[in-house]
Amino acid sequence: LDRRSVQSSLEIAIRMAIETGHIDENRLGISGFSDGVSTAQWALINSDLFKVASLSSFGEDKYSFFVEAGPSFTDRMRAVGYRVLDGDDHEFWRPISLIENVDRIDAPILVQAPDTEYEGGLDVFEVYSHKEKAIEMYVFEDESHVKWQPSHREAMYQRSVEWFEFWLADRRNCSEERAEQYSRWLKMPGAPLNDDLRCYRSP
Repeated sequence: LDRRSVQSSLEIAIRMAIETGHIDENRLGISGFSDGVSTAQWALINSDLFKVASLSSFGEDKYSFFVEAGPSFTDRMRAVGYRVLDGDDHEFWRPISLIENVDRIDAPILVQAPDTEYEGGLDVFEVYSHKEKAIEMYVFEDESHVKWQPSHREAMYQRSVEWFEFWLADRRNCSEERAEQYSRWLKMPGAPLNDDLRCYRSP
């Protein structure tokens, strides 16, 4: 119920923005940090508003999230009603699991996770990679839930902007140092053609 309420609020705000006439409803992206990652996952699964996502980590999902968190956490989650590592759990997870919805989701997903959290999303990354979905994950060394190193924050923000520009605006940073990044992205399913990208160089 809480996730549905958050999604409803999100859709109301977006509808108001679209009604201004300044927003292209066919080129919307979503980002998420902390609980906002779960909000973004829910939005990708339960609406068709967003064409691309950039996340600070992976949110709750079926396997690695609980294995990485450990027995005390999984016991607490079971106590509040979660179906944890239960083979007969499809209906519970369908509204919130990226794994359960892998065949329905085509939005490219960028994840920039701290090294203290990335293992909790390896199942999602593996499933989406195996299905040849557009997904990329970076892991930042010596980072906590809130990334604190200035160079990491700068890199994270820059990459998020470039990810959204690439998928939503047909733009690429043509600096030589970004060549390898775009070489990967251009090979992803649904990627724009290189010849269609407008080129700019970062300062």
